[in-house]
Amino acid sequence: MREGYADTIYIVTSSEFMSVYAANNIMKAITRSQGTRPIILGGLIHNCRNGDSSRAAVEEFVSLTDTRIVAEVPFSREIALAELEGKTVLEKFPDSKVAGFFKDLAGVITEDQGYKPVTALEDDELEKLSHYMLDLELRKA
Repeated sequence: MREGYADTIYIVTSSEFMSVYAANNIMKAITRSQGTRPIILGGLIHNCRNGDSSRAAVEEFVSLTDTRIVAEVPFSREIALAELEGKTVLEKFPDSKVAGFFKDLAGVITEDQGYKPVTALEDDELEKLSHYMLDLELRKA
């Protein structure tokens, strides 16, 4: 981004707070770089890293930052197995359902016309979001 190789950024995040926090920091970096050249946030890609992933947490973040969820990476054992071998899913399991998902996602990103300016959360807003996420987790118990 700093080197000028990106016009549009898509951020992959899980529903865990530290992942959302990192996504917010990337959004702040996009905002800071707007003076040199315009960079668009295409949206978020929700990575369901486990079967217990909370779309509601990511939806709340998206709502607060006025962006969108472009896709949701499904939980898949093939992703973990490919990762353990240092390969992509397309290399290890080219005919799998999840490989098809990534091919479709590539098409969506290629055809996408971007989104709108970035609105990152301030620290107090992030703290409120963390409380919301905690409540979601406690309701699961």
